[in-house]
Amino acid sequence: MNIPSAVKIGGVTYTVEITDKLDLGKVSYSGEIDYCNLAIRVCPNAQKKMEVDFLHELMRGIYEHLGYDQHDEKKIDELAHALYMVIEDNPDMFNTEKIDSTKGE
Repeated sequence: MNIPSAVKIGGVTYTVEITDKLDLGKVSYSGEIDYCNLAIRVCPNAQKKMEVDFLHELMRGIYEHLGYDQHDEKKIDELAHALYMVIEDNPDMFNTEKIDSTKGE
């Protein structure tokens, strides 16, 4: 999985930064989404950890877009991990090349 430099959520583009400087002030967090400045920040860690952290912040952005401003962080984290598993287990799902499904029959 590649962490993009920008991601669109509900028509709004958020920049994505890998940085150890989180603006929202939580020392023990490894990522944040800043709705006012349209930014997702992920702390540098092991690649897979950063990918899950990015998906966690992405899920928070989706929930916010849907109007769930009071959401359960545990559920967000569970969804992020589940989505990460689906992406990792099905790498061709997001491949933009057409695959001929009739080959091999």
